[in-house]
Amino acid sequence: MFTQPHTATRPNDTEPYGETPLATLDAIIQHCPIGPHDIAYELGSGRGRACFWLALYKGYNTVGIEYIPTFVAKAQKLAKFFGIKNIEFRAEDILTTNLKDATWIYLFGSALPDVTILKLCSRLEKLKPGTKVITISYPLTAYTTSKKIALKSTLDLEFSWGTTQVYFHSIV
Repeated sequence: MFTQPHTATRPNDTEPYGETPLATLDAIIQHCPIGPHDIAYELGSGRGRACFWLALYKGYNTVGIEYIPTFVAKAQKLAKFFGIKNIEFRAEDILTTNLKDATWIYLFGSALPDVTILKLCSRLEKLKPGTKVITISYPLTAYTTSKKIALKSTLDLEFSWGTTQVYFHSIV
C-alpha cells in the first residue's frame, strides 16, 4: 500500500512506476499555468524528472514528495550537485506530508488504491482556496462529495500507454 514506508530500491520491486512525458507536462502547464509565486508540488515524484524540468526549464519553485528513499536521495544529490535552489525533495508519505504552502499540485497517481485517493481528497479539501490540483485518469470529484474540490476542466493528453484524460481541479 502506498501509505506505508517502502524499502524498494528499484521502481519494479513492488510498486508501479511511470513518468509523465515532458511534452505532456508542458501541455498541462499551458492549460493550468504555474505563476511566479506558486509552489508546485508533485505527489509521487519518483526520481524527480518532472520536478527538475519544472524547476530548471520553467523556473518554478518545486517540491517533490516521494516515499521511496532511494529515489529521493538520488534526486537530492543531483539538485545539490547542480546547485538548483528552487527545488526540494522529501522522502514522505503523500497522506501525511505538509502541503500547506502548495498552490499547484500534480498527481500522476493513476495506480493509487481508492482508499488512498479518498484519504488524499480529505487532505486536499483543507488547502487554501485557489490551489490547483491536476490528476491523471480520474477526477477527484469521483471520490468525494465535498464541494471544496471543484472540477474545472479536462484535457486529452498523451502518455506512454496512449491518450488519457487529465483533470484540472481547484480548491474552493
